[in-house]
Amino acid sequence: PFIPTTTAALTRNGDVLKYENAGNSTANEETIIVQFTPGSTFTTSEGARLVYDVDTKRRYIGKLTLQPSTRFKPNRTDEDGLIASSTTSLSGNTGYVVACVAKHSAPYAEIYINGVSEGVDNSPDYTNNAWGAYNYIGNGSGLAEQLEGNIKRVIKFNRALDATEVAAISTYLAAN
Repeated sequence: PFIPTTTAALTRNGDVLKYENAGNSTANEETIIVQFTPGSTFTTSEGARLVYDVDTKRRYIGKLTLQPSTRFKPNRTDEDGLIASSTTSLSGNTGYVVACVAKHSAPYAEIYINGVSEGVDNSPDYTNNAWGAYNYIGNGSGLAEQLEGNIKRVIKFNRALDATEVAAISTYLAAN
């Protein structure tokens, strides 16, 4: 639904975007790609803003409270310190393709902004996620930390894509 604002006209989540995990996600390695346009307060907001999250063992993409960088955590529940952080602070009202790769070889977590690798974490490996029932798009699994902005596409692969594949998909999405 469309919810008008006083500062800009954004299409926002009027409802929680919650999708059932029907056994089609891997707990091991995967790539998550999200094409979205954050609202004007994405990097300046004091609150957390999540683009993607899952319940039970949290694999998430988003911005934490008072942190301007976009972060990816393959398993926030068990290894909260394993973080791939972007170097780019996302500008409001600008489109981005954010790709996150989780794999069981270094780097264990990697984040790309518009097809360019911006952050890796070579910390000790993460524990495989024991997936819960749902994937959440545009908010956290606790139904908080809602994204202000527009999500255009979400793509999940059941394997870790390499840099060439991420760049090709990001270029295609940015052009369409």
